[in-house]
Amino acid sequence: MAEYVSNKELLAELIEYKNNCRIAAALGSEKPQINNKIASAITRICTNLSNRDNFIGYSFKDDMIGDAILKCFIKLEKFNEERGENPFAYFSQI
Repeated sequence: MAEYVSNKELLAELIEYKNNCRIAAALGSEKPQINNKIASAITRICTNLSNRDNFIGYSFKDDMIGDAILKCFIKLEKFNEERGENPFAYFSQI
């Protein structure tokens, strides 16, 4: 499944985003928006995981994907690049 999301690229984007969040917090301004690369990667992870065998017949698959994407965006701040360098696995578990 990892061929549709590059761990290295996603990790680099997350590190840049978290650094921008730290700068914004230090300046007292709003957090920056999540960029398109991060949003696209999270959407692809959630959508492709929904195609696994155990979810094939679900009638509410679109709702499930939407909830997964929302949870990933909420947990985005808790990703610790110092503890692990595999954002694909992190978001897959969420």
